[in-house]
Amino acid sequence: MSADFHVYLRIACLMLTLTSVTACYSPGKPLPPALGEAMAWTEEAETAFRTGRYSAAQQGYKKALDLHIAANNTPGIIRNLVNLAVVQHTAGQNAAARQTLAALDRHLSLRGKERFDSETRQLLAEASWLKTHILIDEGRLNEARQDL
Repeated sequence: MSADFHVYLRIACLMLTLTSVTACYSPGKPLPPALGEAMAWTEEAETAFRTGRYSAAQQGYKKALDLHIAANNTPGIIRNLVNLAVVQHTAGQNAAARQTLAALDRHLSLRGKERFDSETRQLLAEASWLKTHILIDEGRLNEARQDL
C-alpha cells in the first residue's frame, strides 16, 4: 500500500469523526425569558457576594427566587434558597438564614418524593451542613449533634 493511501485513510477517518460529532450536536434549548432573567439575577448576586456586598447579593437571590417560584422551577428555587441562606449566614444573619432554610424545607415537603439531579442533591446536602453550622455557631451543640 502506498503512503498516499494511508494519508487518504487518515483524512477519511478524521472526516468521519468530525461528521459524527457535528451530527450529534444540537444546541441547547433556549431558556424561557423568565428563567433567563432569573439566571442573570443569580449571576449578579454571586458577583456581589464574592465582593462582600451581602445586601446586594441577598436582593439578587430574592429576585431570582421570585422568578423561579413563578416558573415553578424547583431546582432554581432550591439553588437560590440555599445561596440566600449562605449569604445571610455569612452576613451574620443566622435568624434570617434559619428562616430561609425553613422555607426550603417547606418547599421540599410540598414536592414529595421528587427525584433531583446531582447538582440539586449537592445543594440539599450543603443546606443540611449549613443548618448544622448555624447551630454550632449559636452554641447549640446538642441540636447540631442530633442534626448530624
